[in-house]
Amino acid sequence: MELTDWKIFLHSEQIPFEENINLKKKTWIHRGGKAHYFVTPTSLNQLFLLVKRLYEENQAFKIIGHTSNLYIRNTTDIDIVISTTHLNHFKEENNHYICECGVAIAELSRNAIKQGHSGYEGFINLPGTVASAAVNNAGCFGCGISDLLVEATVVCPDGKIRNYTKEQFVYSERSSAFKRGETLGVILQVILDCFKHESIEILQERAEANTQYRKTRQEGPKQNLGSTFPKYVMDAFYMNIPSHIRFLLRTTAKIYSLFGKRRPQSIVNTIILLCSGKYIKLHRYISKHNFGCFVWLDDKADDAFITYQSLIAKTSGLTDIEIEVI
Repeated sequence: MELTDWKIFLHSEQIPFEENINLKKKTWIHRGGKAHYFVTPTSLNQLFLLVKRLYEENQAFKIIGHTSNLYIRNTTDIDIVISTTHLNHFKEENNHYICECGVAIAELSRNAIKQGHSGYEGFINLPGTVASAAVNNAGCFGCGISDLLVEATVVCPDGKIRNYTKEQFVYSERSSAFKRGETLGVILQVILDCFKHESIEILQERAEANTQYRKTRQEGPKQNLGSTFPKYVMDAFYMNIPSHIRFLLRTTAKIYSLFGKRRPQSIVNTIILLCSGKYIKLHRYISKHNFGCFVWLDDKADDAFITYQSLIAKTSGLTDIEIEVI
């Protein structure tokens, strides 16, 4: 399908869109190249029609939510981007939350807490949508999407709508069959359990504790995409750093403990980077709370991110990454 025909199709179905959009104005960390069409369906039926037509025409596209786990390079040029921003309605029915794909997981968490539904308090202030949470197998503070998912309604590449159960997502740590590319399709709707109940006061206390802890582990939410690498990659990274660096880390930890203090993460970062030669320039871009979190502070951060990836991969022996990069 020619892009001009695509424009006619969007007009005919009254689907909102913009042309030649700078994605820096649309993404979480204000990074990204150009989208020839930036489409924002206002109903699940519109999204279905969009995706079905694109599959039929074998037209490449990218579907996005809040982009809070997505890094779009400034050089990326995409023909069609579909945003689920307006697909943010949910309802409670028969001990289930029935959610459109663009529902914010943090908003759902706040609602669940007010209703006394447990299993959601760990998602408080977590950016992202329920669809991305389902695909990425999101989990934090003892709450996991894989524990809540009942089924998801999906538009498949053959244009048909099918329901996928939790078992069919084939969950693994921070991953699913959809994330791994073993199953293809676009999620329209997610159904989650909300049958477990607990004291609202207790859930609120947990949520507040989770909120405060999160503030100690990351910089401001508009400058980072959360953990850049899975935990097992960072474990391998620390396990494989040279022995002289491990010695310095142990020594500084003991020194701080003698004074009854916890060694700042910034000290850990400085030791690792100073002893790694050319990587010292990464210092201002690595989180002062978590070495596995990258911070996009300025325009030079994009080049620094490539160097950061190479450092982790070289040391850990692994290239797996938590965020999506296109």
